[in-house]
Amino acid sequence: MKKNYKLEKLVVALQEARKSRGITQAELAKQTGLGQSHVSRIEAGNLDVRATSLVEMARALGFELMLVPREHIPAVVALTRSDADNQATDAPAYVPLREEEDEQ
Repeated sequence: MKKNYKLEKLVVALQEARKSRGITQAELAKQTGLGQSHVSRIEAGNLDVRATSLVEMARALGFELMLVPREHIPAVVALTRSDADNQATDAPAYVPLREEEDEQ
């Protein structure tokens, strides 16, 4: 199966959050109702993952997935970086929209 590079940053952020919390794939699978092999394939990028699976994984790790209007992304990033600096929490991850990818 071909890797889904558009979701790579998001999936990597979820994997890092899982590892930083000391949660195994099997434990995350149990919390989300997904199979351990399913979580493994998602983290490896070997699965065209459903949004519901990402939402369940994010929520189990203390995150909430949401759509943010493009014009508000700088404000959200600034707020979450400021919060992360003060509380040593995970940095935000978002999937850049096509126009942003072209600019970088």
